[in-house]
Amino acid sequence: MGIKYEKELEKVDKSWQEMLKSAERERDENEKRRLAAEQQAQTDRDNQKRQHDSLMNQMKIEKENADRTRWEQDEAEKRRVEAETQARITLALQQERLDELVTQMKIDQENEEEEEEEEEEEISDYDSMGWSMSGNDDFDSEEGDNESGYDW
Repeated sequence: MGIKYEKELEKVDKSWQEMLKSAERERDENEKRRLAAEQQAQTDRDNQKRQHDSLMNQMKIEKENADRTRWEQDEAEKRRVEAETQARITLALQQERLDELVTQMKIDQENEEEEEEEEEEEISDYDSMGWSMSGNDDFDSEEGDNESGYDW
């Protein structure tokens, strides 16, 4: 019985060794699959993070562009309003100056008219007295001298 028992033990032992090897292979394969799945999951997470970062960066750039565009539009509007205000001020000053010139022209014209009226009155007064305003009868053309000292 010893040999038969030993042979049986060897068979059982071989069977156990094969089962152990099979279990080790299965464990190794499971470990490889687990590691591969873990690597794939990490790769997926990394890709998702890159995508997320890329989208966030794109959104940041778009926001900066929108902010810059808004700022440029605001600045352009400010410049337009400043230019319009300056143009209105300039126009108002020009209108004021024009009004002053028109007023001065009217005053000058009125003064001229008054002077002409005064001159006409003086001429009329002189004419009524018999004096001539057009020349001097005492003027000596040879000497070029006016004896009376007046040119009337």
